[in-house]
Formats: sequence, structure tokens, C-alpha cells
Amino acid sequence: MKDLDTLRIEIDDIDKDITRLFEKRMNVARQIGEYKKAHDLPVLNSSREQAVIEKNIARLDNDDLGPYLNDFYTQLMRVSREYQSGLIGTRKKIAYTGVAGSFAYEATQKYINSKAYPFVTKPQDVLCYDTFDKLCMGLLNGDADFIVIPFENSTTGAVVDVYDLLVKYDFYICGEVCVKVNHNLLAKEGTKIADIKEVYSHSQAFMQSRDYLKDKPFKQIPYLNTAISAKYVSESERCDIGAIASVAAAELYGLKVLDYNINFNQNNITKFIVLSKKKVVSKEADKLSAIMTIDDKPGQLHSILNIFNEKGVNLSKIESRPDVNNPFEYIFFIDFEGNENDEKIRTVIDFLNKNTKNCKFLGNYVSDKLR
Repeated sequence: MKDLDTLRIEIDDIDKDITRLFEKRMNVARQIGEYKKAHDLPVLNSSREQAVIEKNIARLDNDDLGPYLNDFYTQLMRVSREYQSGLIGTRKKIAYTGVAGSFAYEATQKYINSKAYPFVTKPQDVLCYDTFDKLCMGLLNGDADFIVIPFENSTTGAVVDVYDLLVKYDFYICGEVCVKVNHNLLAKEGTKIADIKEVYSHSQAFMQSRDYLKDKPFKQIPYLNTAISAKYVSESERCDIGAIASVAAAELYGLKVLDYNINFNQNNITKFIVLSKKKVVSKEADKLSAIMTIDDKPGQLHSILNIFNEKGVNLSKIESRPDVNNPFEYIFFIDFEGNENDEKIRTVIDFLNKNTKNCKFLGNYVSDKLR
């Protein structure tokens, strides 16, 4: 058996060859990127990438290495895409959950058109997924550069699933978008309220419309998204079902609005956050978010939060979630105002890093002032 030093020397020699071939491959990837730029082609070609991976796995002599080679080429493809994207320029892909006509779609369009979004995004660069998990995987895998996801609602509070995803993934918040949400009861032309037996919508829409629904005999069927619910009703052959969604969804899917503005809070606003894999901070950034855990000792939370008072920094939000890894302990989500380039903000960040068990800064971004 060879000794460890001999094996490491062999690895070093192999790594030299890998580095030389990597550089050669990236030079060709650059040429491909220049061609795509000249012909206005998208960077991502999923079917081509999958074909490359499968072809190279088939070349293996040891089939047990298939999953590892799959991971290797998946990451290599991601690196090539990022390199080509940098060559092509500022064109970016952005994704949301649902379909056209959803409030998430509205938030995405609002963010693309805002001053906070300094990139070029064409219609084909706006992607959609049907679940939060798939949306996050799209960002993780590099299929999207940014994702737009609901964070909290002025009526029903936090979208707790998204808080948990922020703990799970190493994503950064790079923006926020507030959208005024008005829910409406939709159905096919000719359907009356008395005809409806079932209503489809997202669970948040049901909660936000609970006063309207409490006297109605409808069976409430939770669905992936408000706009997807409207699409489902539109495509169904049934005439005894309805959806709770936006007026835009009604127009898009050819449905009739039976009752307008059925949410009990007429100042109903959903805040969406924009996530990326890379930290993006602009000179205009005026809001920071962080996740922290602290020691379970008397006065510990008070001493942590007192730094904001001492430095005159506005702590605008604190929310707790159970720490699944430590029963009956909690993770705290905080928002505070400022720019990380300000001296007092740097002092606060340094204090939190030193005096908490763990502090993960989620981003410094431009807030949406819609109220």
C-alpha cells in the first residue's frame, strides 16, 4: 500500500491537469458566451446541460462514481453559467411562485421596474415555480439570479415557511416589495354565489377573508396560489366552484368577479422579499435584517436589544421562531434601519457578532416605503 505522502503527490499532479483542463474549458465557455451575447440567446440551456452530464456519466468505468460525477458536472455547469452571465452583461433571471396574475407576479414586476433593480430582465427571464421549495432550489441551482417570495402580511402576520427557509439556505435579502392585496370571489360566467359549493385559494387568502367566509357554506380548498386557483376554476368543467384571487387573475383567466374586496382589512398589504445567493448592497440601502440565537439566561435578550437604544438605531421588527435543533429555544429575526457603511451600524453589527451565540446577517437593502 502506498503511503499518504505518495498519494498526496499523485493528487497534486492530477490537480495540475484538472486546473489546466478547467482553464481550457472556461476559455471555450467564454467563446460560447460571446456567441450567445451576439445572438441574444439565454445563458441557461437545461436540456443541453443534462445531456452533457448523462454522456459523461456513461463514460465511467466505475458506475458507483455516477452520483459524484453528476454533482461535479452540475457545479461545473453552474460555474460556466455564472462566467458567461458576467460576459454577457447585466441581464438577470428572476423567479416567483404561482402564475401570471398572482400577487407574487405583481411584486416581481414592480421590483423589476423599480430603481432598486439595476439589471436587464426580458420577459423570457421571468420564471415561475409552484412551491417555495422549488423556488429556492431554482435560486440554489443557478436557474434564477433572484427570487421573489412573500414574507409577511399586514393582516395575518409572518409567512412562517419563509422564515424557516431563511434559516435553511444561505441566501441574502437584496430588496423588498410591498403590494396592496385585495381579494375577490371569482367564478365562471353564469355561476352565481348560491351555486358555489367549493372555493379554491391560498390559505393566507382564506385567513384574510375570514369575516366574509364565516357565513358562507363554501368548502374551502387550500391551493398552491391565488392565481393558480383562478386558473384551475377557469379550466374546470364544473360550474359550482369559485376562487379567491385578484381582479387581474379574473381578467387573465376569463372569470367573473362575484364579490369585490372581500378581505376584512381594506389596508391589506403583503411584503415580499427578494433573495439572491450573493450579497448586494447599494448606497441607498436603508434596512438590515438578521437572524440570531442567544444564550437562555435572564436579561440576555434585553442586553442584546439595548445596543439599538444606545446607538440610536431604530429596531423596526423582532420575531421569534422555534429552534428545531434545540427544543424550547428560539431563533430571533430582526429588522433595523440603516446602512452598513455607517459607523453606528458597524458598531451594532460588531456587538451582535460578539454577544450572541450566532448571528447571521441576511442583507442590507432598499426598503419599500409603501404603507
